[in-house]
Amino acid sequence: SKADYAEGLRVTVALSVGFAILVGVLRIIRGWPIHWLIITGYVGVIVMTVFAPPEIIGIAYDSGGVTTSTITVPLVTALGVGLATSIKGRNPMIDGFGLIAFASLTPMIFVMGYGIFGVGGNAQQLDGPFGIAFRSVVQQIEAYAALLTHPLNRLAGWLFGPLQDWMLALPGMFGGLAHTLIDTINDVLPIAMIIFGFQLFVLRKRIPKLGRVLLGFVYVLLGLAFFLDGLELALFPLGKLMATQLTDPAFISSVTHHVDNLNWWDYRWVYLFAFAIGFATTIAEPSLLAVAIKAHQVSAGSIGVLGLRVAVALGVAIGIALGTYRIVSGTPLHWYIIAGYVVVVIQTFFAPRLIVALAYDSGGVTTSTVTVPLVAALGLGLAGTVPGRSVLLDGFGLIAFASLFPMMTVMAYAQLSERRARRAARSNRGA
Repeated sequence: SKADYAEGLRVTVALSVGFAILVGVLRIIRGWPIHWLIITGYVGVIVMTVFAPPEIIGIAYDSGGVTTSTITVPLVTALGVGLATSIKGRNPMIDGFGLIAFASLTPMIFVMGYGIFGVGGNAQQLDGPFGIAFRSVVQQIEAYAALLTHPLNRLAGWLFGPLQDWMLALPGMFGGLAHTLIDTINDVLPIAMIIFGFQLFVLRKRIPKLGRVLLGFVYVLLGLAFFLDGLELALFPLGKLMATQLTDPAFISSVTHHVDNLNWWDYRWVYLFAFAIGFATTIAEPSLLAVAIKAHQVSAGSIGVLGLRVAVALGVAIGIALGTYRIVSGTPLHWYIIAGYVVVVIQTFFAPRLIVALAYDSGGVTTSTVTVPLVAALGLGLAGTVPGRSVLLDGFGLIAFASLFPMMTVMAYAQLSERRARRAARSNRGA
């Protein structure tokens, strides 16, 4: 059923991210070069693309971009940089970044594997032998998770149940804000439990400055709740409205003054909107700001916060604009992605070594809380209105473009900066 398919897909992505962080941590500990692991992963994605069902390819590519969020990106970045800083012989810039890149890459491989072995030729049924076995594993995981969380849910219901009921009963937007706050608490609580659990029961050390840490969690919960509720009230409805209106055949015909035989240039306002919204939403991404600040700190100021954000935002803007052109033209998604991977691999061998891991991470921080809903709405809306396009086959993929192109622009930015520095050094020696 569709519910089984969606549940299996969700667990597949979650398992892939867990595996990705494990591999990323092993890489930092062992000192493995990140580019060989990433290139191997790209080869795996390309090979899986050949065998995966067509209806799963776009979803698989997009799954690599939706695994990172406003909560996880700063935490994972701090984990990688902190681990690299604490291990002798590791460079925080070279070895500390890269965990987000793994978390963006492995879901594509896992989801396409799920499509090949679990779904087969029908994306709505789990009718193969692997599909039946995988569904059983999913049910076991859910059963164990429910068993572990049941006492906590009962305790939380007993302590905070009346307060939660009162908050949800608030009128108007206050009730919506309360609902968002409760959802945010449910999202942050498992992460906090894992961190505190390892600190107290594995490391067996007290948490330094506990009061400050708890206050920080309160700030995170309140800030995210207001931020997400504001997005739901204003930005998302306006963005989806713009996407719907720009892809409306009536608007296209009013611009082109003809209805039949529309070509790719007739959708020029869609490309411009895609570029602008890609740049603007990326600049506003809290995840990108967190990574840029951490990179600025670790590099002792050699990497500028604004410069990195602009480079990433340009990559997203170009990627989404090109992705909308792909939907209009109807060309296969995988050819663009494979060509992009080839460019990234070539750039990897010419870019400064200090920037490579950060560039890989840049592809994962661009598709977070602000960007994903707007970009997904644009892609699905465009595929639903362009004649001859399928929402399932053509509507997905914009998030993959938004994850791929920032890696190119960040490495290009680093190469240009290095070239400028060399020219400046030569001119100073000549003087």
